[in-house]
Amino acid sequence: MHELFYRLVKYQSLFEKSLEEREGVAKKILRYLYIKISSPFGFLFYKNMEPVSCSSLFENKIVAIVGPAADLSGQGLGDKIDQADVVVKFNRMIDFDQSQEVDYGEKIDILFHGLLPGGKVGNCGKIEPLRWKKKGLGAVIYPFYLESTGYCVANYFIKGGATLRTYKLLPEKYYHISDMLKSRPTSGMLAIILALKGDAKRVDVYGFSFFKTQHNSDYFKGKNSLLVDEKKFNHSSDKEFELVERLIKESGKLNFVFPNPFS
Repeated sequence: MHELFYRLVKYQSLFEKSLEEREGVAKKILRYLYIKISSPFGFLFYKNMEPVSCSSLFENKIVAIVGPAADLSGQGLGDKIDQADVVVKFNRMIDFDQSQEVDYGEKIDILFHGLLPGGKVGNCGKIEPLRWKKKGLGAVIYPFYLESTGYCVANYFIKGGATLRTYKLLPEKYYHISDMLKSRPTSGMLAIILALKGDAKRVDVYGFSFFKTQHNSDYFKGKNSLLVDEKKFNHSSDKEFELVERLIKESGKLNFVFPNPFS
């Protein structure tokens, strides 16, 4: 309640502002109230979400894990990606249009999504599960457990998330991987580990460059081809590179198709 009081005091000169400014302030206050009211319900939704079963999703299947690196543009690998038994993509890649399919593929069976809405870098894009289902999406995996989990999950289900198979990565599994890396794992790293743990027949990786090259220009609309600030998001591309290099040798199933930073 004291936070709401602070915000009202902050905007005490509201009526001295223009109509456009007042509308902007009103939207901020309504958003704040929406987040606070929805969060407890979100944690109830989260509690009842099914834990991800690696074997049921990936066992004995050829899995294509497709990231948004710009390196993949112009390679014409879309058809090859679509031939995989299971295609995994991430966040805003659900919004790639037909012009991207020749390089990144049309098929999308599993979407790793942080469910944090908004247009800013670090947010995950529009939350539109009903539209995602129409595009043929099979399942959503929410791979994190963060302070924003309650609001994010509530907002997702309010907007139709119950129409899709939705899984959570249990916090203890997430933190186990995080401790192993001594940093916050990227969704791509989580997808690779889960596919291998699910005893996939083969895991082919596309569009991953460990933040050494830029993202596809359509991944961050309005802020094209940005490199991720690793310090801001507590990622470590070096540690992930080392772990993946070890997994390639140990599993015999992990294959970086393009780009291949290990060649």
